Amino acid sequence: MAPKRGPPSSSSSANGGPARKRHHGGKVASEAEKDVFWYPTLNTPPPDNYTPGMMLLLKKALNASRSRGKTRRAGLCWDRAIYICGQPWDRGWGCGYRNFVMACSGLVEQQEQPMYFALLDSPISLVYVIFNCYDPQGAAQLSPLVGTSKWIGVSDLYTAFSCRGIPCELVDFNYKRSFGGNEALMKWVVNHFSTPKMPIILQDGLHSRTVVGFEEVDSTTFNLLVFDPSRYLLSILTTL
Repeated sequence: MAPKRGPPSSSSSANGGPARKRHHGGKVASEAEKDVFWYPTLNTPPPDNYTPGMMLLLKKALNASRSRGKTRRAGLCWDRAIYICGQPWDRGWGCGYRNFVMACSGLVEQQEQPMYFALLDSPISLVYVIFNCYDPQGAAQLSPLVGTSKWIGVSDLYTAFSCRGIPCELVDFNYKRSFGGNEALMKWVVNHFSTPKMPIILQDGLHSRTVVGFEEVDSTTFNLLVFDPSRYLLSILTTL
C-alpha cells in the first residue's frame, strides 16, 4: 500500500481481509496509552523506538556501494522517513500499527499537502475511523480493537487513510505462486521510487514492513530496502 502526497480524495474502497483473533488484556491497554506519536518538528526528543535520520545513512551507504561497483542503481523514498520499531508489549502483532505510524509521521512532515497535519497530528483510533466510514465488514472483524492485540493489515490502513481524505493505492501481487509475480512487484517498486515518494507498506501474509527503497545489484538481483518494525536497531546506529 502506498500513501501519497496528492490532494485529498473523496471516495475509495477497501477489502475486508481475514478474520482476526481476539486477544484482550489490561497490560496492552495500559502500555498503549503510554505510546507516543512523534515527528521531527516536535520540540521534544524522539521516543526510544523512533530513529530519525536513517534515510541519510542509507543514502550514504548506497553511494559508497555504487562507487565500489557493488550497486548498479538504487532508489529511495522521501528522505525524512522515520524508522519506528515495536515495543516488547506489541511484539508479534503490532507491525501493522507501527507501519501505519511510520506513514503518518511522514505525511505530517511533508509540505506539499500541509492540510494533512490537522488530520494526523495526534494518535488515530482505527476503531473510530472504520466505524465512521464505509467498511462495516472490517469494523465487525476488528471490534473491539483498542486494548487488544489484534493485528491490522494494509486494507485496514487503506480504509483509515481514505476515510481521512488522504489518497493511497492498494495493489495486490500474487508473487508467492509465480516468479512473474515477483518481477511485477519489483517493477512496480522501481517505478514508484523513480522519484522521491512516500514509503510503501508491504504485507506478506501476517507480517508487514515499510519499504523505503530498492537496490539493483545486477540484472538478476534486486533488494527491497525495508524498515521492519519487528527488528531492533543496534545501539551504534541510533547514536550516529
